[in-house]
Amino acid sequence: MPLLGVSALLGIGIWLAAFFALLAMELPVASRSVSMLILSLILSAATGLAALLFRIRSNARWISLLPSALLLGAGFCSVGFAMLATLPRDARLTYEERWIALSAILSFLLSAIAIRVLASLSSSASTFKRIAAALLIGGAALCLPVLGLIQSSYPKGSLAAGEPADPFTAGTLGIVIGLIASIALISILLLPFSGRSSGEQYDTLSGLPGRGLFEKSLQVAISEAERERQPFAVMFLDLDRFKNVNDSLGHNVGDHLLQTVANRIRECVADKALIARLGGDEFAILFRAGLSRDSLLLTAGHLLSDISRPLFFGEMEIHLTTSIGISMYPSDGETPVSLMKNAEAALYSAKDEGKNTIRFYLPNMNSTLRESVLLETDLRKALEREEFYLVYQPQIHAATGEVAGVEALLRWKHGKKGIIPPSDFIPLAEETGVIVQIGDWVLRTACRQSREWQRQGLPPIRIAVNLSGRQFLNKGLVPFIKRTLLETGMDPSHLELEITESMTLDVERSFSTLRELKQLGVSISIDDFGTGYSSLSYLKNFPVDCLKIDQSFVRELLSETNDRSIVSTIITLAHNLNLRVVAEGVESEEQLAYLASYGCDEIQGYYISRPISEEDVLRFLKKSS
Repeated sequence: MPLLGVSALLGIGIWLAAFFALLAMELPVASRSVSMLILSLILSAATGLAALLFRIRSNARWISLLPSALLLGAGFCSVGFAMLATLPRDARLTYEERWIALSAILSFLLSAIAIRVLASLSSSASTFKRIAAALLIGGAALCLPVLGLIQSSYPKGSLAAGEPADPFTAGTLGIVIGLIASIALISILLLPFSGRSSGEQYDTLSGLPGRGLFEKSLQVAISEAERERQPFAVMFLDLDRFKNVNDSLGHNVGDHLLQTVANRIRECVADKALIARLGGDEFAILFRAGLSRDSLLLTAGHLLSDISRPLFFGEMEIHLTTSIGISMYPSDGETPVSLMKNAEAALYSAKDEGKNTIRFYLPNMNSTLRESVLLETDLRKALEREEFYLVYQPQIHAATGEVAGVEALLRWKHGKKGIIPPSDFIPLAEETGVIVQIGDWVLRTACRQSREWQRQGLPPIRIAVNLSGRQFLNKGLVPFIKRTLLETGMDPSHLELEITESMTLDVERSFSTLRELKQLGVSISIDDFGTGYSSLSYLKNFPVDCLKIDQSFVRELLSETNDRSIVSTIITLAHNLNLRVVAEGVESEEQLAYLASYGCDEIQGYYISRPISEEDVLRFLKKSS
């Protein structure tokens, strides 16, 4: 509903409240001036518009409510006096100044409280809160007619001076009708602005303001900051790896998690800021002016801590973290666009530096973000430009040193920038969804290469291929692998598919997919074992063949007691479940000897070989044999 139309609706409610209150005084209706009645109605609509403008400014603080309350209270009083001016001279009242003053003060106070209540309304606001806001506005509008006028008197000889009615008896019905009309109209008014029927203003899932309302509030904050000469902050939050959780567990779980996170942000920030959901798993916070950098850092730290607490959906325990970027007015921008853009740049910097961290904006961050956007564009074209290629890292038997297989690893040689590290483009491919097409290419290419090596006279060896989270959740995965095996002629027993623990959060769906893959004859390994959140109780039921010990445990194997304990525990666990164990990241003979002594089955790492080209694999296999 357009703002002016809604303002008129609110104005009619205010006007009716005052009008019925005057009717209750039994004054001569027929003698009222039509032009003055119209003027009073226009004043009512203007007062309604003022109320709505302060409603939209939902970050209003108590300190800024004084001018708002004065304006709104003055509007209510002016409506009453305009209506009194419609009376003929013979029906004019003699006012009690103290009661008029008291009614005006009360109108101002009720207006201030009403604005505060209006500012806090969201799509999740209760009916009681909406009615309370309507009562406050109606009460402010009725202060002058009720408190001021019922204590006034009519001059001798006036039209109404005969036998005045008792305002507390004869006027009761009129006042009640006025209140009901006012409350009903104002309650209707509050619905579209509550967010339930206005997607542009409020997010229906979280009950928080949406992007449009956040940008308007940010513009208001800039205007206030220019006058008060005080800095303020804009904070962006984005949940880390939320897409993986949402895709693996389903959107109903994802929605529940977003609502829980929104509530935790509310509890942490309280009344210090305006919180908005910009879309997806991205939130924005507009802090009030005057907060120091240290205070912002402390609040951001509390947000990291609160959001990282376990979340529960039924019996499922889920862990999420968030990355935070902060920009400051005016040093990091003087417009809504620049402040939001720079907060987002700081957010992406936090993600690039390991996630679950906080970053304030720095000037060089925009160039980094711009490079990331350009890299995404090039990434989408890399397949058709044939810029991807595979390298292979050998895996050997720890006891005998014989080659057990190779792992296919993706590399990107950019046409202009040269070699792009996997750590730069694989997370970007995951985030954008391009990883599905790239992953399919890797699988098809690895299978073809395996067959090519056999045609060149080499014995068949196992080749391991990593599956991305999006690939694993793709319903077309199993048919694609089946078709690829048929097209390339590769023996399924020579193909090993590597998944991570985080892909198995949705146990039923994961089990179904793994079972179908096993029916094809391929083997399954869990990569980076020990770094995820999956329950060991599910491991015994999953149809997997191998556990791969993450290199982070192997790196400090000889110096860290805890790492040695973890590695030996994983090896024992795997063997008790009849699973093969591969240790990644082996870089020394001492590490190899230790792993072999604990019964680790296979070794992979720079001590054995760096990832090598398909031609070098031929030489490595011939040399090893």
